[in-house]
Amino acid sequence: KGYEIPDDFKDWLDDEWCKVNDVLYPFEICDLLGYSNNSIRRWISKGWLKYMTAQGKEIVPKAWLLDFMCDRAFIIEKKSTIHRNLLKKYFDKENKMIYFGEQGEELKNNRAIWLKYKDAAFYKEIWTLSDNSVMCILPKKDVVPE
Repeated sequence: KGYEIPDDFKDWLDDEWCKVNDVLYPFEICDLLGYSNNSIRRWISKGWLKYMTAQGKEIVPKAWLLDFMCDRAFIIEKKSTIHRNLLKKYFDKENKMIYFGEQGEELKNNRAIWLKYKDAAFYKEIWTLSDNSVMCILPKKDVVPE
């Protein structure tokens, strides 16, 4: 894979989604995650998001959506605002900050400046999402104030 999902992320997300139905239609996943119907359809057609058919309609058990969120969804290059906020909420409880940006640019988040990507390579929690996109998670104590 080239990336490691935190061990407790799936359990945390399951708790976070405790009021979400156990079976979802694709349009409900759109609402839950903030992605377009085309995105959901693409994930299904590529086999990334498993589904089943019931009475002629596609449905996704929440357990399968959780599996997707802990695998392929973690490295989606252009995450929706809802998805980013969900990840920020998780990492905030871990006392870490998450940043989504371009490789080589100065990493900024509100009043914090982070190390440049090339200088932060020693951090375990940096994912290269594409040729020019990066997601990194840094301990808050390692954030340098402006």
